[in-house]
Amino acid sequence: MDVTLAQDAAEEILHPLEIPNAGKDASTIAPWNVSEASKTEYDLNHALLREFVSNAQGDPKKVAVALRPILEAYLRVTCPEHYPPGTQLGAYITTARQVNPKPLPDEDFKELDKLRDYGNQFHHDSSTTWQENLANLNQTQLTGYAKRVLTFTRPGTRT
Repeated sequence: MDVTLAQDAAEEILHPLEIPNAGKDASTIAPWNVSEASKTEYDLNHALLREFVSNAQGDPKKVAVALRPILEAYLRVTCPEHYPPGTQLGAYITTARQVNPKPLPDEDFKELDKLRDYGNQFHHDSSTTWQENLANLNQTQLTGYAKRVLTFTRPGTRT
């Protein structure tokens, strides 16, 4: 049998499935979108910011809330030895500025401080007025900070 034909036949037969709950003591079998299921919170938040910045689409409140988690997830991947799980963003910045060699250039720490300060306005652990801050969002300012977070999380785009 031709290899191409065998692959085509296998693709027609193999379909990922999931068994979702369908109520109390019940479940079903349904097609499983593996690509969608593998998206992380970081992937979803980053896409939210890109759509907001590029097309002015999306909920500004969700964008504001996503700023800090995007920075945290990015730094956990790029600086894992200095940003283990459970570390707060401010503590990371303070500690990472003191190690040698520094994981980021001084200019990046300055930008990260500014991004953190803005994002903290919408973070429930950092601001007692976060809900009020979300209600009074300045969309122009938010767009500017969202662009800056996207730039910060794209290697090679910072100067």
